[in-house]
Amino acid sequence: MSADPRSSATSLASALVDQLPLAACVLDESRIVAANERLCSLLGRTKEQIVGAPDALQTVLIPISRKAGAAERAVDEMDLVGRGSDGAPIPLRGRISPFPLAGPGAVLIVCTDERGLARTAQIVRGLVDAAVAAQREQTAFGLFRSVRDRLAQLGLLVNFNEISGQAVHILDLGDGPGGLSALRQRWAHDIPVEAFRALLPRKGHASQGNLIEDLPGLIAKALGKRRDEVDPTIPSRAIYAIIPVSGEGPSYALSATGSGLDATVASAFGLFGQQVGAFLEQIRRIEELDRKNRELAAVNEVARASAALGSADSLRQALERFAEVAGVERTAILRREEDSLELAAQRGFEGHEFAAVLQSVAIDRELPWTDAALAGDPVLFTLLPDGKVRSASLRLQTPPGGVIPLALAQRQAEHNGVVLPLKVGERVHGVLVAVKKETLEREDLRLLNTLAAQLAVSLLNVMLFQQTQRRVEELSNLLELGQTALGNFDLRRILDAGARVAVRILRCTASYVWLPDSTGTSLKVEAFHDPDVADGAAQGIVFPLSRRSMVTLAFATRQPQAALDAQTDSRIDPELVRRIPARSILAVPLVSHDVAVGALSLLTRGDRILGAQDVRLATHVAQLLSAAVVSSDIVARERRRADELGLLQQISTALAGKLDRHELFVSALSRALELFDADVAAVYEREGDELRLSFTQAKEGTAHGFPESAPLGRFGLCEENNAMQRRVELDGQNGLRHSLCAPMPGPAGAPGGAFCVARRAERPFSADEARIADALSAQLSVALSNARLYAEERTRAEEMTSLYELSRSVAGSLEIVPLLNAAGERLRKLVDATNWFVLLLDEGKKTLRNIACSPQHSEFMRDVVLHVSESSIALEAVRTRRPVQEGHPEQSPRANPRLVSHFGQRALLAVPLIARDEVLGAVMLDDVRGSRVFTDGEIKRVVAGAQQIALAVLSGRLYEDLRRSYAELARTQAELIERERLAALGELSASIAHEVRNPLGVIFNSISSLRRLVEPKGDVKLLLDILSEESERLNHMVGDLLDYSRPIQPALQPVALGQLVDEAVSAVRTSVAHNEGVDVHTSISPGVATVRADSRLLRQALVNLVTNAFQAMPRGGSVTISATDVISDGGRLARISVRDTGTGIPREDRDRVFQAFFTTKPTGTGLGLAVVRRIAEGHGGHVQLAEIDQGAEFQLLLPL
Repeated sequence: MSADPRSSATSLASALVDQLPLAACVLDESRIVAANERLCSLLGRTKEQIVGAPDALQTVLIPISRKAGAAERAVDEMDLVGRGSDGAPIPLRGRISPFPLAGPGAVLIVCTDERGLARTAQIVRGLVDAAVAAQREQTAFGLFRSVRDRLAQLGLLVNFNEISGQAVHILDLGDGPGGLSALRQRWAHDIPVEAFRALLPRKGHASQGNLIEDLPGLIAKALGKRRDEVDPTIPSRAIYAIIPVSGEGPSYALSATGSGLDATVASAFGLFGQQVGAFLEQIRRIEELDRKNRELAAVNEVARASAALGSADSLRQALERFAEVAGVERTAILRREEDSLELAAQRGFEGHEFAAVLQSVAIDRELPWTDAALAGDPVLFTLLPDGKVRSASLRLQTPPGGVIPLALAQRQAEHNGVVLPLKVGERVHGVLVAVKKETLEREDLRLLNTLAAQLAVSLLNVMLFQQTQRRVEELSNLLELGQTALGNFDLRRILDAGARVAVRILRCTASYVWLPDSTGTSLKVEAFHDPDVADGAAQGIVFPLSRRSMVTLAFATRQPQAALDAQTDSRIDPELVRRIPARSILAVPLVSHDVAVGALSLLTRGDRILGAQDVRLATHVAQLLSAAVVSSDIVARERRRADELGLLQQISTALAGKLDRHELFVSALSRALELFDADVAAVYEREGDELRLSFTQAKEGTAHGFPESAPLGRFGLCEENNAMQRRVELDGQNGLRHSLCAPMPGPAGAPGGAFCVARRAERPFSADEARIADALSAQLSVALSNARLYAEERTRAEEMTSLYELSRSVAGSLEIVPLLNAAGERLRKLVDATNWFVLLLDEGKKTLRNIACSPQHSEFMRDVVLHVSESSIALEAVRTRRPVQEGHPEQSPRANPRLVSHFGQRALLAVPLIARDEVLGAVMLDDVRGSRVFTDGEIKRVVAGAQQIALAVLSGRLYEDLRRSYAELARTQAELIERERLAALGELSASIAHEVRNPLGVIFNSISSLRRLVEPKGDVKLLLDILSEESERLNHMVGDLLDYSRPIQPALQPVALGQLVDEAVSAVRTSVAHNEGVDVHTSISPGVATVRADSRLLRQALVNLVTNAFQAMPRGGSVTISATDVISDGGRLARISVRDTGTGIPREDRDRVFQAFFTTKPTGTGLGLAVVRRIAEGHGGHVQLAEIDQGAEFQLLLPL
């Protein structure tokens, strides 16, 4: 019997393979027919286990056609995977060549162990995966984190560095490569480029990956240390690559440390860096298009979600068809959820005891379908007639090709069921459970595996459809919320809609929207949707941020917070749970630009538990709400800014028309109180090195709270930079808590003042309000400057007007006293003084006498005479012929202490009166309100006025002299005429007296004789009395005529006026009949108790005046005789008044009462008042009739 040729070929192949120095085998028709000991050792198996086994070498693809001729066969190399004794894959590199000695289709495979290169391949594959993952990132920072996280899975510590200019900035992505801490100890922020210049590509050379063989040495060199001085834990090797980024902006450097780094990895790392650079450029471009794509995002998401439609009915129909084709009795599809398997569809299990086991299964239970779902491999099991599963089951390890192993016939006899993972790609979406009446065969498994792949797609379609339905519902609700927020600036309405949408999307019981209150220390419920709480019951609930709760934690950490059990979770405040009951709570922050603006809390009270799977939807709702909150805040802020600008414009318009300081302050501060919602506003103006409060105004009540004055430093103002603090220390009054101050620029940029507002509310002033305050203070500064200029010009105009009026009054009057009264008052107003005094110099007596002053001080100043030896700034001004002032006269030796004490003078100014180089006196002005220094301008104005007064005084003196001369001439002429008239009258009177009195003497003697001789009775007596009375009257008339015609030459000597008045009254009472009803009252002033006069003549004048008064009151009345001193142009006079309460003198007779021979009495001679006039003029005085309402008053004025 001849030997089998095939066996001989096999033996020959074994002998040849054993001689090879490398691991080798001969493969014929996918079976190993020969292998040497080196291959057995490499795989960890015996030769008997390898030869004839179909699975010792997998992924063996023979690129040689069996039909090809020997000449066409070629040697090829490829990667192989060996299966070790423990089932672990062993990477191999095989050199495959035809081996016809073992058969026409046999090949010789010489293998080398590639496990040393596995790490390199793993890193390269990881770089590819990282590049794919990075391509999906939307932001550069997300890309950096994705690369870091992906490569961290390979054991690589990655760091990104930003290269900008001459500095390298280390991006903070968490743990960096070894040695990073050492660099940060040396350079806290940026590392200079020069420290690692050698690592940067030279100009003109493309960037590539580089391997750093000695990382500690490189770091030591950069730090300027020895290698043994750096941290010994620093990895020895590192790779880095420069990431090229086109366009403007910084470039990046990517570095990594870890095991398995070599030149190949470095080269791949360089290519990876180029890809990352391209992704960064792509992200940069995508960000530019992001705005345009937002509107299409929702439509695109809906389109992608609806790309593959399916439903639960289609899955059941597919399962029905599957059962028919595969010939299985019972089948079911379980859909995988997060932590369970849920029944999606079934056939044949209805009413079966096994159906209850399939309804919902926790993924961690030890069951065949959970094993298949977790491992991703098929699992065989046996379903017993009673519906129970036999404990023994078999998991089939599916090879990379996805084909179930076929050599299982000896193991399948006892299994009638199989669980197949429903996988699409590498992800298991569920499992397929199939049960036959009989035992499953190999062909059954092949068919079931093939159909399971189709059912996996169907299940995925159903899941995608359901997810799409949910997503569409979610997006519809979100779109509804977005449309509510779009173009709607009513934040309350948006938040209410957001609360409702959150409940619908998350399928929860209630939702609450929390926003920070005005103080920023608490969260307040602004909107809620809770069917178990009455409308408005939860509105306004305030929860302090300092208290621990889910909402405050979410707000503080800007991270979602989920509590599965609200009753036991320590993060939940018990009081809040009592007010708002809940079973589970999910709190999501409202975040905008990495700043928390609020929080959204979601609650359930039934079986539903809010968990991590709900965070995504809650975050979407929170994002829309945060955008609405920020948009509302922006709109409110812009509206507020528009209102503020409008109010600023109104203030500017109002201030532009105000030139009066008080009106300006009232208008500006009232609007400022409204603009800043403040309670008190104030304006400070600079005086020297301090700010003094100029004006305050309160919204309500009194305007207290700001200090009256303060140094510049207290407000933060300084000359160098005009800087200013934004607040001022308040004095605690009026309950003011917060203040805001803005500097008002002065001339040449120096600080000119401050504008301040304060409020009682616990709300500090914001930066926007500070900016508005600066604008308002600038406008106010300009307006105050205009008002100040206007006030100065108006003051200057008033001064010029006053000087003009002074000149007019001086030029238009020659009466000294009225002139000085008008001029002095105008001078006082010109410099805002309190009192004025005009003192004239008496050269002969060397004195200054007050001639005119403020009316209220005329009585006191009447007797004031300043001798040249006394101290007085008026005398100082006269002596020096220059203006003199004293800011503190109470301390000055030059001021007169008597005047200073009497008037309370706090400031004095004296200006000499000089005309034609002659000092006539001085003008003195004082201020009793406080110490002050008269400015040069004020002194110049007073000097100008004093010059006018001096000229007027000089003119007045000349006028007085001229008037006195004319008066003296007129008096002389009148006296001459009077003397001539009186001389003639005297001659006539003497002749008449001689001719009349002689017969009168006879008549008097005859009457006396008749009274003695005849006892008169009856008519005789009456006739004698009449004859006697008429004779006496005729005698008096002759006497009056003689008295009037006699020349008046008074002999002046001191006369006691009171005694003389009493004598005159007694004489009148004796001579005038029927005077019993007349009362006489006398009042003699001490200043005129003694006068220089002729007592006989003065007594005659008083007798005549009192006689007329008695005769004017035949039925009785009152006579008042008073005497006082008065000042007139002629000097000091004694005024003696005789006033009665009689019938008075008719107005038409007033001008003739002093004429001789004019009388209104039937028995008068008309010479009484004429004699009084002659006596007064003989004494250098005059007599006048005063204007009174009742009776008559004659005033006799005699010089003292």
